[in-house]
Amino acid sequence: MAADVLLWVRGAGHLVGVSRSSVQRAIQAGAVKTTRRGNRHRVGEAEVERFRRKITHDLAALLADDF
Repeated sequence: MAADVLLWVRGAGHLVGVSRSSVQRAIQAGAVKTTRRGNRHRVGEAEVERFRRKITHDLAALLADDF
């Protein structure tokens, strides 16, 4: 089984389409699970995809009332 690729917080934000600080806030809130490398957070590719789907779902739910 291949190991999950670990991304920096900025890279995770880039893939999801949000800022680094948005990902950092999600980490602090416990919405994104990370691995610590020294004093830095790393986010697994699978976790980035899970977070992207959650954001997409939440945004769709917010916009559903407008349609």
